Amino acid sequence: MLVVLALVGCGGGAGGSSDGGASDRGGASASGGATGAGGGTGGAAGITGVAGTSGSAGATGSAGTGGSTGTGGSAGTGGSAGAGGTAGAGTGGRATGGIGGMNCRPDILIVQDRSGSMSDDPNDISCRSGCGLNSKWALTTTAITNVVGATDGTVNWGIKFFPNNNACDASAAPSVGIAPSNAAAVADSIARIQPGGTTPTRDAITYGTTYLQSLTDTNPKFLLLATDGLPNCPAGCAPLATASNLCTVTDNPDEDLAAEAAVTAAATQGIKTFVIGIGALATAENTLNQLAINGGEAQTGTATSYYPAADEAALEAALTSIVNKIAGCPH
Repeated sequence: MLVVLALVGCGGGAGGSSDGGASDRGGASASGGATGAGGGTGGAAGITGVAGTSGSAGATGSAGTGGSTGTGGSAGTGGSAGAGGTAGAGTGGRATGGIGGMNCRPDILIVQDRSGSMSDDPNDISCRSGCGLNSKWALTTTAITNVVGATDGTVNWGIKFFPNNNACDASAAPSVGIAPSNAAAVADSIARIQPGGTTPTRDAITYGTTYLQSLTDTNPKFLLLATDGLPNCPAGCAPLATASNLCTVTDNPDEDLAAEAAVTAAATQGIKTFVIGIGALATAENTLNQLAINGGEAQTGTATSYYPAADEAALEAALTSIVNKIAGCPH
């Protein structure tokens, strides 16, 4: 708020006595002797005779001291209230900081499961000639492409697929690194990937967290884990070119706990995880719920702590809900 104080001086001052004192009316000498005194009493000719004295009403010029109301100009010091303007500059500075203002754009790294089971339909049934557009992979990637395109102006997107081979490796950098206006790059990367391999969720989260930590911007950072089932690939499987039977076992309670620990570690470093479960997930529900809780972004007041997505529409709704939750930051 700009407050301007105007100090207006009173007009005249002592010069306000310009009506003249006794001398203005003419002294005894002006009207001359005792007769002048008589004239003075009448306030007539004596006054006219001393019109020159009235000219001394140049004292009215002293009303120029009213000009000293120019000191009211010193109310220009009220201009120093412009310092209030500097307060506005401070607010603007925070908005551009990327954390608190309306210009905040969250960094979201999609950690997308591309394991072989993503080729099946949402009920986990394999299709003899391939499930095509009805596969979990097609439904998921279509939804991601649509939502990323619609929110490209408010979110810095990136995507990391796992595994990076047809076995258990998940150590590769994201296919598309976090950046503004990434919708076309994300869509192109999706078009180049096909499902295959296992589900190394623990390593995918760990390497995704390491990548986000390497970024130097000040935006809030999130992982968005989209998976269709339980993790496998325990420690020691990642270097193998071909996954052994030990590496592909699900349910593997130890590996479930390891994936949950990886999400917890990310959260303690300020990187929260949203979890989307794709398709029929009865056997994986408890683990996905715990991943969402440990990630610090569990749903509340709903049947599951993770975001369930049995079809493309549900997946788009889940993704949109997540974006709306953190749009504008902070969160």
